[in-house]
Amino acid sequence: NLAIVYGYLGDHVSSIESYLQSLEVARQIGSRQAEMKALINIATLYLEQSKPAEALDYLQQSMSLNPDDDPHTHAIALSNIARAYSALKDYPQALEHGLQGLAMMEHLEDAASASYVLDELGNINLHLGDYAQALKHLQRGLEIKQDIGDPKGQAETQLLLARLFELQGSSKDAIHALQEALAQTQKSLWGRMAASLSGTTFDRNQLESIEEVLYTSDLGPKTVQRLFSSLESKLTQTLNGEDLKQALRKEMLEIFLNVKADDSQFKIVPDGLTVWMVVGVNGAGKTTTIGKLASQLQQQGKKVMIAAGDTFRAAADAQLKVWSERANVEIFSPENVKDPSAVAFESVNKAQAKGFDVLIVDTAGRLHTQTNLMEELKKIKRVMGKVNSTAPHEVVLVLDANSGQNALIQAEQFHQALGVTGVILTKMDGSAKGGVAIGVACDVGLPVKMIGVGEAVEDLRPFSPQDFVDSIL
Repeated sequence: NLAIVYGYLGDHVSSIESYLQSLEVARQIGSRQAEMKALINIATLYLEQSKPAEALDYLQQSMSLNPDDDPHTHAIALSNIARAYSALKDYPQALEHGLQGLAMMEHLEDAASASYVLDELGNINLHLGDYAQALKHLQRGLEIKQDIGDPKGQAETQLLLARLFELQGSSKDAIHALQEALAQTQKSLWGRMAASLSGTTFDRNQLESIEEVLYTSDLGPKTVQRLFSSLESKLTQTLNGEDLKQALRKEMLEIFLNVKADDSQFKIVPDGLTVWMVVGVNGAGKTTTIGKLASQLQQQGKKVMIAAGDTFRAAADAQLKVWSERANVEIFSPENVKDPSAVAFESVNKAQAKGFDVLIVDTAGRLHTQTNLMEELKKIKRVMGKVNSTAPHEVVLVLDANSGQNALIQAEQFHQALGVTGVILTKMDGSAKGGVAIGVACDVGLPVKMIGVGEAVEDLRPFSPQDFVDSIL
C-alpha cells in the first residue's frame, strides 16, 4: 500500500523500494503468489520509467514461478514482457510473448486485459510493418472496449489506428480515427445539447437548457456568455439542431482566430539559442511533455538540452534523465545545486557556450495559489534574461484538460505572473468535456499550441482549431 501511495505521488524510486521490501517479505514467508505480484509491480514501474531492460529482469524472475499459483498474474507478466521487448525493439520476441499473454487472457475470460494486450500486439505489428495484422488486432481490441464500455481505452486504440492509417498514407482515415479518439468530448458537449432540443426548432426555454450545458462544459464564464449571446441573437430566426451546431462551430472558430496566428507555433530563433521555459502544477504531465518535445526536436535535427530545474522533487530529475536518454538529448542537472534559479542561469550559459539550438527548462510543479513559489518562477525567468536578453523565448504552460475550471484559473494566474506565451493541453484523449481549450483562448486570451492525446511521442500534436471544433461538434 505504501508503494501504491508513492506511485500516486510520482515518486517511483520510493515506490520501487517499498515493492522490493514486500518482495523480500513474500520470499521469507514463502508466498509465491505475493512474490510474483511484487516482481510484476516492480517491473511495471520500470516500464513506466522507460527502463525495459530492468523490467525484463524482474519479469523473467516472475516467469520462473509456477503459473498455476496465479495464472492471471502470469498472463499479465507475459504481456508486460511483450511491452519490454517492444521497448527494446526486439519485436519478434515481443510478438511471441504478447500472443502467449493474449491466449491466457482469453482462456481466463478476462476481456478487459485482453483488449489492452491486443493494443500492444497492434503496436508491435506496426513496427514489424505487418499492417494487416495490426489492423486486425486493433479493431478486435476496439470492439471489446466498446462492448465493456471503456471510453478511455477506446480513445487509446483509436490513436493507434490513426498512426496505422498515417503510415499507410490514408490521411482521411487517420483524421477520422483522431476524431473518434476525441469522441467523449463530442458526446458530452453536443450530445447534451442535442438532448435539450425537443423539436425541430428551439425556443427560449431550450436556449436556457443549452446555456446550462455550456456552463458545465469547462468553457469559462466569458466564453459561455459569448456563445450564449451569439445563439440568443438568432432566436428571431427559425433554426433547427443542425443550424445551432453550425452557429456554435462558427463562433468557436472565431474565438480561436482572435488569438494571433503567429502565436500558433512555438518560436525557434533562426540563429543562436532558443529557450523555452515550461511551467505547470504537479500532475498535469509537464515532465512527460518536456520529454516528448525534446524527442520531436531531436528528430527534426535540433541539438537539444533539457535543464532539470525542478529541484524540489527528486523524482522529477530521475524522470527527466530517463526521457533525455530515450530522446538522445543532453540533460543539465548539476549535483548539490538546490536553487532552481541557479540551475536555469547556468543552463543558459552552458547551452550557449556549447552551441545548442534549443534549451527546455523544467520548473517545479508550482501550486498557482502559493505566492512565494510563483515569485520563485518570476526569478527563474529574470535570471535567464540576464544571460540572454531575449530569453525565455516561450513560457509554455502545461494544463491537464481534465482539470476543468481549475485549469482556467491556473492559466489566468500563471499568465498574470509570467506572461505565458502558449498552452499545451494534456490528456485530451480521456477528457469528457474538452471545453478548456476554448476557455483558454477566449477567457484568458492564450493560444493552445499543442495537445496530448496519448502516451506515444507522436501523440503530442500541433493544435488545429478546425479539427478540434469538428471533433467536438
